[in-house]
Amino acid sequence: ASPDLNARAITALQWLIRMLRELRPREITLKHEPPVLLFVDGAHEVTDSGPTVTVGAVLFDPTRPEVGPRYFGQAVGSPLVSWWARGDKTQLIGQAEILPVLLAKTTWPDTFRNRRCFVFIDNNSARFGLVNGYSPVRASGHIISDVWLFDSAQGTGSWYARVPTASNIADGPSRLFFAEVKAYMNAKRCAISI
Repeated sequence: ASPDLNARAITALQWLIRMLRELRPREITLKHEPPVLLFVDGAHEVTDSGPTVTVGAVLFDPTRPEVGPRYFGQAVGSPLVSWWARGDKTQLIGQAEILPVLLAKTTWPDTFRNRRCFVFIDNNSARFGLVNGYSPVRASGHIISDVWLFDSAQGTGSWYARVPTASNIADGPSRLFFAEVKAYMNAKRCAISI
């Protein structure tokens, strides 16, 4: 007789099956294009009307300097924020810091395909989760799993580094302030779907 599996074990097994379907052999080449540079940030504020979560990202592709950086900044909708906050959870910054990585990769998938990517993030907990491919916080774990699945399917090699908040160009967009990134030549704000 097989033991009963709890919901978390079932979810983990479903993710494993999905990964096995998507995995492809890792390719190692002698010649690489310069890596894509992705700066991400999230913000979480608690007001009288409830929690507000916003996310932002700025993408630089050194192979296409004439294009300029692409960026987004947007509020996360209340249904997702409520799901993250279920069980009276008050700390949502981890999810806010991880989500823009997934959103950037799914918004600009062609840029990341078969490329190395340096991701700069100013939250160590989120960075460690992305490096390790795991978070004990279930909502963060779901996002991290999708990031790893994307990288596997697209052949993206991601490297995560800490950047001080004052040096993070995505800090403004994550707070819906765009003046600094708009100052770059040919900067383009992109629509995203959360």
